Amino acid sequence: MTRSFVRTLLRYAAVGAWFAFVLAALPGTVRAAGTAPQTQITNTATASYQDANNVSYTTNSNTVSTTVQNAPAIGVVGGTPQTVAPGQTVTDTFTVTNNGNATGPITIGTPTETTGATATVIFVLNGAATGTGSVATPCPLATLNAQPALTGATPGTPILIGAIYTVATTNPPATVTTTLPAS
Repeated sequence: MTRSFVRTLLRYAAVGAWFAFVLAALPGTVRAAGTAPQTQITNTATASYQDANNVSYTTNSNTVSTTVQNAPAIGVVGGTPQTVAPGQTVTDTFTVTNNGNATGPITIGTPTETTGATATVIFVLNGAATGTGSVATPCPLATLNAQPALTGATPGTPILIGAIYTVATTNPPATVTTTLPAS
């Protein structure tokens, strides 16, 4: 093998390693266990070959280093369609999960319904150790977002949130699906 072939082989190995790293670091990619932010990752490619005289060679590329960045990703599951009547109080339950690689805040936005049927929306938070957002005490959105379970959401820990609303008495019976935005 010629030296130019070996250099080309090393370039392809380095480019392949770079692409693998970039694909693994794309936001929104959910992994079973993420690499912690600020972790230093290094990579060196090794190529082994024989020339026409059956002489074996091994060569290494330059070592490449990179630092893992925080990769936030939030998942929201819930909002099952419900048939409702005017004046009825309905609770939709959502599971919100930090799927990123580090603890961080989750902010819940104002939920929307397919019919726009709400008069009042209040929230309950299952798993809050303290605060007015506990299961026993419904609270407004600002109080919900101030709860420790949301301000310091641990990766992989599901947070159950109930959105309680009363259907306006002026609305006809309908099927309602609620969407809960989170960022």
